Amino acid sequence: MSKLRVEGHRGCMTSFTENSIDAFLDADRLGLDGIEFDTWLTKDGVAVIFHGKSDFGLETLYSLERNRLEPVFIPSLNAAELQKFRLERSNNKVPLFSDLMITLGHKQSKLALNIELKDYSYDLVEKISSHLDISPWKPKYQFSSFAHQTRAHLEKYAAKMGRKRSPFGYLSFNLSGNPKYEEIVQNFVEGDSFNLDIQFVLTDCQITKKLVSDLKKKGFGIKVYNLNVLEYLETPEIFEKIIAYGADTMILNRPERLLHYNEKK
Repeated sequence: MSKLRVEGHRGCMTSFTENSIDAFLDADRLGLDGIEFDTWLTKDGVAVIFHGKSDFGLETLYSLERNRLEPVFIPSLNAAELQKFRLERSNNKVPLFSDLMITLGHKQSKLALNIELKDYSYDLVEKISSHLDISPWKPKYQFSSFAHQTRAHLEKYAAKMGRKRSPFGYLSFNLSGNPKYEEIVQNFVEGDSFNLDIQFVLTDCQITKKLVSDLKKKGFGIKVYNLNVLEYLETPEIFEKIIAYGADTMILNRPERLLHYNEKK
């Protein structure tokens, strides 16, 4: 049976705060294949790494000025204002995307980047793409989003630069969010993937399984991601089900569990 590629969900969250530089450095230390993280633009157009919102509304940061946790909406703050906050339960700043590129670039990390677009604007795509273009460190990367229309932003930027579009991961949480097969196959570029929630595997959803099979034949990667509240599912038995379902990569919170599984294969 094949091994799964390992992507750390928001870095490596076992010992460090999610979406922090420390979490990304730990992923590099462990030798993961890649990291997945969330991106936004600040009010003044700076790309930052932060999940930014939860099912219950805005997420919170710790205010150094007011010594308390406060709900924060990244697009309403300038980058300088954001530096007055810290990630919850840590002393970490909200990292700039440029911080990530400099830090991992200095190490010449082999981590691939899975850059989820939380802000669905063209400006965010352009800002991150320009960082990737000018950086001396050239990691493998893909953009991903639940808003599949953001792929058009990548196409617009590629046309502006006179080159092929960057790879895109189509995130899906339920059947209605599955990408349209004909449309995405027509626009395929190497590195594109279908990134599906683990619930499809657990329920052995045959509709999505057929889509997975068809997309694999066309060259798409297949990634399965796990929700924060379902870490108990990160077991060898589940890994085997994911492989049998047709996936080649798992995005998970405790990536060392999958590393250990792969080592025993």
